[in-house]
Amino acid sequence: MVSRKRRIRVVFDTNVVVGAVLSRNPDSANMAVLKLWFILRQIEVVVSQEIVSEYLDVLRRLRVAERLIEQFDKRLSAGKSVTWVNLGPRVVASRDPSDDAFLSTAKVGRVAYLVTNDRDLLELDDKQRRKLRFQIVTPQLLLAQFAKK
Repeated sequence: MVSRKRRIRVVFDTNVVVGAVLSRNPDSANMAVLKLWFILRQIEVVVSQEIVSEYLDVLRRLRVAERLIEQFDKRLSAGKSVTWVNLGPRVVASRDPSDDAFLSTAKVGRVAYLVTNDRDLLELDDKQRRKLRFQIVTPQLLLAQFAKK
């Protein structure tokens, strides 16, 4: 296990969490990046109340077993490899306004990566990206970064 100071700070978009939970492939990229967090503890996940509410709401709408949702919520609340932040002024950059909470959380939480499969985030123009102090990557690209280490 990596010490808290040495963990890579990331924000997971909801589609990564849902992709991992619903995946039938235990080796999927979505599942692999979540394992870096909750098993290997090489990642420090940064969340805000708004993001956690979205995670739980979407999992419930998809009819994920309540037991799994409660376990996930407990994992986020326990804080062993989770950092909670309070959002201030919003970053407004994505074509989809609902993505701005993820951008804002990543900024406030001083993360290295925002991990997503969302094209609206992945295709931010260069002008918007230069304002951010973190990279927006797919789960596959994050795994490639870890493989280099």
